[in-house]
Amino acid sequence: MMPETGGYEVIGKLKNDIETSHIPFIFLTASAEKRDKEAGYAMGANGYIRKPFDSVDLFAVVEKCLNAE
Repeated sequence: MMPETGGYEVIGKLKNDIETSHIPFIFLTASAEKRDKEAGYAMGANGYIRKPFDSVDLFAVVEKCLNAE
């Protein structure tokens, strides 16, 4: 939960802007809801990590994003 905005709003703005649409986006969230994860991926997220998370999991998702380019 970010003050004044949320992850869905941020990814929406980034993915709808030609200058930022190519940037990988990873949700770091406390939400455990399956529908939230599905919504994030449907909006173009490249990863979805629930807090608390292990650094190994974070690095694996970041590496996946970097290798996909």
